[in-house]
Amino acid sequence: MNYVNEAIKRQPFSDKSEMDEAIKEHIAEHGKALNDTTIEILRLLSRYAVKYPGVAFLKYGTIARAIGKSRITVIRNITKLVIAGIIEKVAVMREVNGGNGANMYVIKPSKLTDDTPAVISRKESEKATETRLEDVKTESEPCSFNKLNTFINNTYSNRPQSLYETFKSTVNNFVNDSKLTNKLYGIFVAQTSYFSNRTEFLTEGLEALRIAFMATKRKSIRNLAGYYNGVLSQLLDKQYEAMNEELFEGYYEKEQRKARQQLAEELNELGVY
Repeated sequence: MNYVNEAIKRQPFSDKSEMDEAIKEHIAEHGKALNDTTIEILRLLSRYAVKYPGVAFLKYGTIARAIGKSRITVIRNITKLVIAGIIEKVAVMREVNGGNGANMYVIKPSKLTDDTPAVISRKESEKATETRLEDVKTESEPCSFNKLNTFINNTYSNRPQSLYETFKSTVNNFVNDSKLTNKLYGIFVAQTSYFSNRTEFLTEGLEALRIAFMATKRKSIRNLAGYYNGVLSQLLDKQYEAMNEELFEGYYEKEQRKARQQLAEELNELGVY
């Protein structure tokens, strides 16, 4: 992937001020659903998205070090931003050595801006408007179902995408096949059924999709669903190991604090303090 060409192609804003305004509106719209860490990550992405306003290239590890959080926490909160429709995450392959490079994050324009009605000046509003008889619809005129559907779709278009909708839109980037989409999503649901919140593993699910579809360009794959199942299983295993490491580190730190507290109490009883 040519990073520069891709960044220019996906650049959603004309300048930094436009991007900053969109971020403010995203926070105003989704503030109740975003915690401090999620907002901190969003602001960090914006600081790295200045050269091509709205487009940032960062690795999970870089983000984790910058905000002082674990990698798993970063992944969890990036997923929240994706589901809320605030950012788009694009996995990037290195051209020379292969493998995953820094992820591309595209901050999306706020829908509050798109839906804000234009302000009409007092002078314009006072101008008389001629009403023609043919423009007036009678009560007996049938309602257009196409217009009604359009109205309903527009009314609910601001809601965050569901897990399935996010999954489906990713598959549609490669192929438009509802049967295959449902089959792949079924595999994702089955493999994450052991976890209380499968939303936390959406990143692995989407990454496995990208790997599987990209593999079809290099070789012939008879059973794409089976291939996806194998890739997803490996990614989830890695994530599970990372979670266990984090739990162990937390347990170890907790035990150290208990030991230090116990030692302090013993020294206090001996009159050392």
